[in-house]
Amino acid sequence: MKKLLGIIFYISIILPFNLSNTFANEITYEWFKTQTESTTANDLVWEKDFENFLKRNITSKKIYLGMHRNNEKAPIIESYLMVLGGGPNEIIYKDNRKYIFTSACRHQSCDEKGVLFIDTEKKQTIGLIRHAFINDTKYSSKMDFLIFSKNHKTYEEIPIIFIEMVKEWVTTSHSNEPPSKVRFIGSDDKIVEITNKY
Repeated sequence: MKKLLGIIFYISIILPFNLSNTFANEITYEWFKTQTESTTANDLVWEKDFENFLKRNITSKKIYLGMHRNNEKAPIIESYLMVLGGGPNEIIYKDNRKYIFTSACRHQSCDEKGVLFIDTEKKQTIGLIRHAFINDTKYSSKMDFLIFSKNHKTYEEIPIIFIEMVKEWVTTSHSNEPPSKVRFIGSDDKIVEITNKY
């Protein structure tokens, strides 16, 4: 009888508590809409589940963006976390927290920057990396933009509010200027130059 009572106690009290703690830090689109503790891009990078959220919601394509040794191609998330992990900007909320926008720059290389855009209602994530190299291209002091989204197949599907917020960010953030070239990686994982559409 005592054993049965112990099992019932575990199932009804302890197990739900353990499960709630296990998933308490899971980052979802709803988490972005309701959280108040993280106020900058850096705060997000330090959140326990943020990297997992990105892995679920951005491309896993390997690419060289000048941030790894020996021209090594690496998953975009590695470069993305680097550019979101340096000097941060505040998280901006629009339309009752429907849209979230934040940015940062790479530690000790603030010409390289990252942008995170989230639509909490449509459950969409769009990333941007400001970079000097891509795969075999030579270094240029004029930086390029790489925009990527698993939720959109073509650049034309990207919401206008994202473009408007990026253009405002270009004119207001430190050491920033319009890109030389703009490339896009959509849900098909192809790199497409879209400079004339940006």
